[in-house]
Amino acid sequence: MYQVELNIVNNIKKEYDETLSLPADEFEIKRISKVFCEVFNIDVPQAYLEFLRQCNGFEFNGCIIYSSQNLIANQLDYSFLTDDYIIFAEYDIAWFCIERSSGKCCELDKPSAQELCIFNTFEEMIKYVLRLSVKL
Repeated sequence: MYQVELNIVNNIKKEYDETLSLPADEFEIKRISKVFCEVFNIDVPQAYLEFLRQCNGFEFNGCIIYSSQNLIANQLDYSFLTDDYIIFAEYDIAWFCIERSSGKCCELDKPSAQELCIFNTFEEMIKYVLRLSVKL
């Protein structure tokens, strides 16, 4: 699902003797699925779980996709947004989220929290972040 984009980043990281995060194991996938549902009262997006199965968290060139270990905790940093959005990724000027009421995936401007972009799917949003990380 994300292999092409992750391979591009991984090849660049190899030049600096860095690697991608290891995939989450099935125990961790089940744990984050359960905790996510308990905290947000909705199911975790399947496309996020697929990302975790390939790479449990991502950080490159200022772009971050939250790992299963820090997804819930990072919401506390943005409590003014989390009644309306669940943040899955970020970079210096934007957050990448799901709007809780509608389920739409969007990019929000950090200073104003205004929508910058709406994505058709969660997968499209994560691929955008991965591609953005090699453009910056």
